[in-house]
Amino acid sequence: MKTTILSATILFMTAGPALADASYTVDIAMTNNPQQKVQIMLVDNSCGDMQVKQPKREAYFRVCAKPADQGRVTLELERRTRDGVDEITNRGTITTTPKSSFTLLDMKVSVQ
Repeated sequence: MKTTILSATILFMTAGPALADASYTVDIAMTNNPQQKVQIMLVDNSCGDMQVKQPKREAYFRVCAKPADQGRVTLELERRTRDGVDEITNRGTITTTPKSSFTLLDMKVSVQ
């Protein structure tokens, strides 16, 4: 019993600060291909990524969230795509508010 209580206390002490961070769901839809959608969940001061591979196509998305002033969040977005021999890499940083949407190049981004 003591081991269980000690384990729970240690878990709470180590996870407590992370639970206090704001969490976000970032939805990305490609404006030139509405069927291609990505959803990444993360908390402040963290990053998330997603990769899809097919024989002739590949897509990679990475989003990092950092708290900004006045309840806003700074998102760092990276996208790499390969279609046959063509490869494209895009990076962008934007400060926005939760529950907002914006378009960055050909990505429609929503933050919840």
